[in-house]
Amino acid sequence: MGHWHTYLKARGVIVNGSLKGYDEYAYQSNFDFEVPTQAAWLNHPEHGITCRWPIFLSHAGALARAA
Repeated sequence: MGHWHTYLKARGVIVNGSLKGYDEYAYQSNFDFEVPTQAAWLNHPEHGITCRWPIFLSHAGALARAA
């Protein structure tokens, strides 16, 4: 269902977050702050979506400082 700068999960629907994260567009559109997020899920041929996760992204520098 595209992306609305907000990750959303509902029964049978996945709305992707924004890989770019919060920016001027999100600010001007009055969107709530959200860290960069991408949707991941598994589809089963008979059961459809069986599980889903948000993947939270961060800058490489932040990961290096945390290590």
